[in-house]
Amino acid sequence: MINSIKVAHISETQRIWFVRASSGTYARHFRAGKVIATDHLSEIFEENKLTVLPTPEQIRSAALGNDKFSEFRYNEKEKKDIKVLNHSGAILLSAINKFTSEINAGDLIITKTETGDYMFGVCSSGEAYFSNDPVKLKEGETADATSYDRIKMNYTLRKNVKWGPTVKGSEVPNSVKNSLARNTLTELSELKEVIYHLIYPFFTDGKTLYFSNKIRSTQDINSAVIGKLFQNISLVSPIIQAILDGKEFDPEKLIKQVERSIFSNEILSTSKADFASPGDTWSKIPLIGSADLSAKLVAGVIACLLITGIADLETELSTFGSTAQSTATQTNKPSDLPQIFKDKFQEPIPSSMIDAIKENVLKNKEEIAQLSDSAYVGAINNSLGLEIAQPNTTNLENFEYGMRVHKIGGN
Repeated sequence: MINSIKVAHISETQRIWFVRASSGTYARHFRAGKVIATDHLSEIFEENKLTVLPTPEQIRSAALGNDKFSEFRYNEKEKKDIKVLNHSGAILLSAINKFTSEINAGDLIITKTETGDYMFGVCSSGEAYFSNDPVKLKEGETADATSYDRIKMNYTLRKNVKWGPTVKGSEVPNSVKNSLARNTLTELSELKEVIYHLIYPFFTDGKTLYFSNKIRSTQDINSAVIGKLFQNISLVSPIIQAILDGKEFDPEKLIKQVERSIFSNEILSTSKADFASPGDTWSKIPLIGSADLSAKLVAGVIACLLITGIADLETELSTFGSTAQSTATQTNKPSDLPQIFKDKFQEPIPSSMIDAIKENVLKNKEEIAQLSDSAYVGAINNSLGLEIAQPNTTNLENFEYGMRVHKIGGN
């Protein structure tokens, strides 16, 4: 497990957009065509006569020429009636402008499928374009194709998207679902942390490690157990320091540090939950100290797995480190990219650093086992059925505007 874990690097400038696919009807077309698309142009143009994307001025002029989207209003300055956009016209032009101008390369895209699940992608080009070539499904060309498979998507205003994983609707918190307006396009950037938790169990802003657990138990949850889980997650930050300092673990000292923090201003972690069994917990763990960020992330992932009992650490570490590195997905650094994307490209962590972390953890395996017993890690895991989700996010990462990730195991 640990060799496949990636820590996403959350960007302040990345925006998140929900784009409707006609109640999910065209979600598969979005994936097949590697696009997002809207039919807004067809509301004001005869699109079979268009060959290229109209300019903003042409779009506005066409809307003003359509009585559905315009009206005459008296202009005091010119002392005459002037044709202006009405409420519907203003909304339409705003939607087209958002689609064409505000969705940028690198933005995270979400759409809802016909089955009520949520599909995630990354915008791979900020340029909108016009195409009247319908998007077809391969399934529609087979002999046993259903009428649903044969549907073509004729939306002509498009942007390119690299599509990645699909998350079940039951896994998506109500805070996200309740934020989805009926509009074709809705910005969800304010919910960035919650949305990242859906596709990356670990992510960072450089100062904090974000970590999410899934509670798979369907039984009533003992409040004392969930409280103990959150208390244990407060151990992660001290464990990171112990791992990186190369000193011997002192289980009793670590537990007392957490207990003292309850009544002090020292915040070792904060957590939220969204569950009625099953459900999710989301935690924020400060990354303190002067060590390299990537080293903190490797130690942090190990500490989170250790204190939740999600993986057997000795077994995991037996294969960890031989090819370990933490690096951004891309390997070349194009000189013509904006600085935000140049920052994606990093040198790998030296394997010697990874080996030192691994060596210190294995050196203290008896103390770690004692800490695990004292913190009731196994009992908590058995009670809650903890696991971390690992959607296949590779498609979101392996291109120039893709998600920046630290590959903990380098695989």
